[in-house]
Amino acid sequence: MARYTGKEVYIRWVYSGGTVELNTDFRSIEENQEMQAADQTAGPDDYTSELPMRVTNTVSVELLDNDSAAGQNIWAALKPGTQGTLTWGPLGTATGQPRRDFPCFVRTRTRTLPFDDVVSIRAEFAPLGDITDSTW
Repeated sequence: MARYTGKEVYIRWVYSGGTVELNTDFRSIEENQEMQAADQTAGPDDYTSELPMRVTNTVSVELLDNDSAAGQNIWAALKPGTQGTLTWGPLGTATGQPRRDFPCFVRTRTRTLPFDDVVSIRAEFAPLGDITDSTW
């Protein structure tokens, strides 16, 4: 099994206002899958017991901000509630490489302005459907 880095990652956000590429200044993309559970604990039980229910996918992207029109467009495209499809390729977009598509909406966006570092944006995407795997 070959190891790889995020250097080749391609990320784009397609929404009703257009398409923005997020990979040009990205720092990280993070997939999170969480199993929701139902509590099945009863009165005499000594320990909590849960039943697995369904998986919730979320994806977060962190990227550097800039003061250009492109930076302003990215911030506007990541407005909370905006719906679209987040697509990324962990190994780039060459034919045959893996591709992931996620119908989702922007749950949160955060802009961090530290006094001694570059300005960054972090957006969290929540599901409107399942993440699908394919190839470019």
